[in-house]
Amino acid sequence: MKRTVTDYVCVLKEFLPKGAEVLELQQPVKCPAVLLSDLDGDGRMELVGGYKDHGENYVVILKRYYHTWYQVAHTKGSGYNMTDLTAAPIIDSTINTLMIGWQAAGIWSKLDLLHWTPEGFRHVAPYKQLYSKLEVEEMKEGAERDGKYEIALWQHDTGNAYQIDVFRWSENELVEAKDVYPYYFKKAANYYTSLLQEMDSPVYWYYLAYAQMKAGMLEQALTSIHKALSSQTPYPSKERLLEMKRQLQAEHNTVVDVKRGDVTGDGTIDTVYLTADKTPDSPFWQNITLVIRNGRTNQYEKIFLKENAGYNPTIFLGDFTGNKMNDILIVINTGGSEGLIYAYVFSFMNGVFQQIFDSEVFNKQDQYDVTYKNHYKANVTSLNQKKKYAIDLTFKGDDYLVEIYNGDGTLKEPIRGWVSPLSGLYPVDFERDGIYELNAYQNIAGRYNADWLCYVENVLKWNGREFISARQNVAIFGQDFDAHKSF
Repeated sequence: MKRTVTDYVCVLKEFLPKGAEVLELQQPVKCPAVLLSDLDGDGRMELVGGYKDHGENYVVILKRYYHTWYQVAHTKGSGYNMTDLTAAPIIDSTINTLMIGWQAAGIWSKLDLLHWTPEGFRHVAPYKQLYSKLEVEEMKEGAERDGKYEIALWQHDTGNAYQIDVFRWSENELVEAKDVYPYYFKKAANYYTSLLQEMDSPVYWYYLAYAQMKAGMLEQALTSIHKALSSQTPYPSKERLLEMKRQLQAEHNTVVDVKRGDVTGDGTIDTVYLTADKTPDSPFWQNITLVIRNGRTNQYEKIFLKENAGYNPTIFLGDFTGNKMNDILIVINTGGSEGLIYAYVFSFMNGVFQQIFDSEVFNKQDQYDVTYKNHYKANVTSLNQKKKYAIDLTFKGDDYLVEIYNGDGTLKEPIRGWVSPLSGLYPVDFERDGIYELNAYQNIAGRYNADWLCYVENVLKWNGREFISARQNVAIFGQDFDAHKSF
């Protein structure tokens, strides 16, 4: 028979002192301060309850063994009531941490974190963080998700305006989780946009601009700042707003490439930018960042690239996955002597942009063996594709060959070459079906980087989960000849 909240309250009361009262949470709806959650990672639920006894607040944790409940922890709280009682994997992705809000003043609570350890439950962040509202969720997206949740604390300012900070647990303390600002502060921006539809307030314009800045929505933030400045009573001050404007203008980097197309699948044309900082007197770009303006909502999303410095960064929009919308291909020249590139593909999947190709991952996955052989040959073995190629080295010329071969065609010493990382990645619709493949080129080098022998060419095709090599070949260099002489 399924137990109700009332049933668990009755269980809890059996462990309370005479005259003690179960605390009552006020939000989102009034209910007893009881919670069921697995707090020690054993797959079984603990029962948590808050109660008041002789004017003091307490928390008790019960565990059930063989149909009988036992007390496993008991701790004293603070304040005069409990505002929040929840649990989520904050510290460890496999164990829920208990989060308690102890009411310190009318709209202010102190955050208390209780976490299970082999020595029992312990306070890991007692009463340090003041807040008015609490939100907890996993804010990392796509491949970055690690199963651990972040905490958003809303601190009341005036009216319905709040100062918002986002934290995660790291190295035994709560620290700012700046990498998830773009995700969470978009939600905050939507909150203030809704408030402004009800009341035009300089307070809400300021907090909207603040949220947009944190979310990377730079142009919208500038517009919101101008709205706040146009008020007869700018909030919090004209000087603060002008400082935010100067900061935004400094961060609004140069646009180095821009393409337009539907990258979200909603039928509207989006704008895709690459922004960067230019090195003075040099074509070298730093802090290269992908920025996407949603054509329907006019909101901006900023995606930071793993390798974000180089030459000639470019964008190509095309459908690589067959989902009838444009994906985003970014290619950046590294500028080294090997002529290498950084390359990434992003696709809008399940409502978020996900990275589906990374040149560094591709380079690590593809394994080759390049070995010089007697009689002016070299063998290239593709270990992943289980293919072997033979290269005729006579095109390198006599001066090259006499350095490494004896007169009878035998090697003077063993020589091993290598296949370099990606040097080219080109979108090609080989099948003319509207879905692009990636044509990947890698140099095959002999004794040193500039000793090019030929290229490995892989045609990469999306299989629904990843790009795989659908076709591989080795391309050799042609040999010059005199057209007036017999070949």
